[in-house]
Amino acid sequence: MPDVIFEEIGPVQAQIPLVLSIPHSGTKVTESFKQNCASPQILELPDTDWYVHHLYDFCTKLGIPAIRALYSRYIVDLNRPRPGTTPLYEKRSPTGLVPLRTFSQQSIYKQAKEPSETEIEQRVEFFYDPYHRALYQALESCIKVHGIALLVDAHSIRSEVTSIQAEPFADLILGNRSGKTCPMDFLVKAREIFQSHALTCALNDPFQGGQITRHFHGAFEDIFCLQIEMSQRIYMDEESLQFPGEGWNKTRRALQEVIAFLGSEMSSRRLS
Repeated sequence: MPDVIFEEIGPVQAQIPLVLSIPHSGTKVTESFKQNCASPQILELPDTDWYVHHLYDFCTKLGIPAIRALYSRYIVDLNRPRPGTTPLYEKRSPTGLVPLRTFSQQSIYKQAKEPSETEIEQRVEFFYDPYHRALYQALESCIKVHGIALLVDAHSIRSEVTSIQAEPFADLILGNRSGKTCPMDFLVKAREIFQSHALTCALNDPFQGGQITRHFHGAFEDIFCLQIEMSQRIYMDEESLQFPGEGWNKTRRALQEVIAFLGSEMSSRRLS
């Protein structure tokens, strides 16, 4: 059994009807992964959502609880469905629950060293299930107090990933499974806020929200879910992986304004 696999940040009880999920900023790996990975470059974990937990650390002062994974998405991807579940996207095949290739199509494991079905099941048991249970409990607690909850699933990605789309991504991509997991007016207003900070923003293209957005919207009647994806160029140096980058402060201000809007909107819906 691994050590602590996620951390709970901020208040135990949400002071406003929001909960924050940060599933992909973890950088821990297991010893067996170190032994079986294909190269030292894989251990640099190139598909990490670098420093997202630092970008959102203002949420603690707003009374928003956050759950942040500590292990890399290469161990198990917390934002992917279990085998046999309906695919996330009809026209694109994202990396799997336990990915075998990076976004750049590099092999993650040495030949014949890919994890077995038994090992995959163990990773689900040790890493995936506890994270999802923690999110469920945080949302359940939020709903008991506020009667409603919004789960914000926070991500970032390299600005250019040609295996996903040929051109660079917008600065921000907001996803609600094409209108299914939260009202479209949430996304439209958030886009206006980001654009007011001179940031480009796309809606549901190419990311609509992953398994966390899809699953937890169906877990409760009174829950909305929203995925916020962002290009890493807007807050860090993508080549050196150093932060803060030139746009760090601007990005944080924009995120704070968007989160404040979402909190206000959810609170007003609770009272209506």
